Amino acid sequence: MEFKEELYALLFSKQLTLVASSTPSADGSYADTFAGKNIMVRYVSIKGDEFVCVGCAADKKPAWYDIALLRALLLTDNDFRKPMLVEEQCDFLISAFVGINELFSKRNAPGAKMDLEALKALRLEQLSGFIGG
Repeated sequence: MEFKEELYALLFSKQLTLVASSTPSADGSYADTFAGKNIMVRYVSIKGDEFVCVGCAADKKPAWYDIALLRALLLTDNDFRKPMLVEEQCDFLISAFVGINELFSKRNAPGAKMDLEALKALRLEQLSGFIGG
């Protein structure tokens, strides 16, 4: 879990605040949500499967985008067939934090969200072909 502690340390160092934290349920599921000026970061564990997602802090009900979508947008890596491990998600968020934060700035958020929605559709298309083919 060292990657989780590193991620949380980064979020606190960037002045994100822990705004919601759920008590682990019987199956160990929980979620921690951090908020900053531009972004919200959510670390989720569901029955032992962990993942990280990011949303726009300005949205009352943010759409959550997983790290694979953000990586695809920032690095133009549009191959979604290989899932990212939670360690890889944390590493990418840590290394690309400044760029991800800037994506959700007031000026960039509308375009970034449109691009992320287009990438969601591309991923669905790729995975449908991968699973069905």
